[in-house]
Amino acid sequence: MIHKNKTLLYFAALGATLCTVSCGVSSKQNAGNPSATAARHETLSGPGDPATPDPGASFKGCWYKTGGLWYQAVKISVKNPGTYPFYANLYYGSTCSKWADDFGNGELIQFGTFQYTFWFDHFPDKKNMSAIWQVGKDKSACVVYETSPQC
Repeated sequence: MIHKNKTLLYFAALGATLCTVSCGVSSKQNAGNPSATAARHETLSGPGDPATPDPGASFKGCWYKTGGLWYQAVKISVKNPGTYPFYANLYYGSTCSKWADDFGNGELIQFGTFQYTFWFDHFPDKKNMSAIWQVGKDKSACVVYETSPQC
């Protein structure tokens, strides 16, 4: 889901796609298939397409609360608005090394001048998690949720 600051910003064209992806459908489809998981990690760790402009993305890991539960989230803003591939990978523990969930998987998302909040929805209230977020060529450091603030 995408949020503009505290006001819900819903894109009709992306709404169904993002709900499908952010609701964790892709992670459940490959739960027992290690090779599918490895392929997603290769995509995330690649250098990106050199023809793609640099979004100038900044990432701030945080906890997002909805429905009485807290979720591992990130606030993202870009210096160069445009359409960029988006990746989100959640990991068990604090080292971004034991895969737990993902969404985005290269989905093209139009980023404007707003600040966007994305979150995982499969591990609510679990603090011993970490994540790597990516917009275009820009990738976050390993976000450790044991020490992340509220959004």
